[in-house]
Amino acid sequence: MNDSLLSFYRIAPGLLALILLAGCARMPIPTSPAPGAASPTAPPPRPAPTIVATVTPAATSSGGDAARGNTLFASLPCSSCHDVMHPFPGGQVGPNLGNIATEAARIIKLPDYKGRATDPAGYIRESILDPNAYIVPGDVYHTADGQSVMPKDFGTTLTPQQIDDLVAYLLTLK
Repeated sequence: MNDSLLSFYRIAPGLLALILLAGCARMPIPTSPAPGAASPTAPPPRPAPTIVATVTPAATSSGGDAARGNTLFASLPCSSCHDVMHPFPGGQVGPNLGNIATEAARIIKLPDYKGRATDPAGYIRESILDPNAYIVPGDVYHTADGQSVMPKDFGTTLTPQQIDDLVAYLLTLK
């Protein structure tokens, strides 16, 4: 064997150890709480909702982007209360939204619907901005005083573009 190859074999284990240590240095080091302190708990994982239908031109007429809306839906509390994998009716906290575009079209035609929406996009927007405009029947969807359990501040915490994106995404759920 030549000298350079022998030199490589002598230093290879050390190089490997350095590479492994360098990789470990980038990993967070778990810490334990101080004695008597409450241990931190990780939030429960949320399933990432996916777009379950293709986006049609009509679905994006609000100027929203369905892909951005999907990402936004997953990052906001939306997915902790609404299941987009199962159709309405049903839902433990908020109504299932797996077919919200179809349900929105049906709801706005109901005699007891008193909101101002005239199309599914309008109904979804109204539900986000004014959850009390129409509360889906079911004991779990309203408080004791008859108010929607959905937060009522999305009009001030979301931008108009974010609302458009959420509407565009939800319109894909048929």
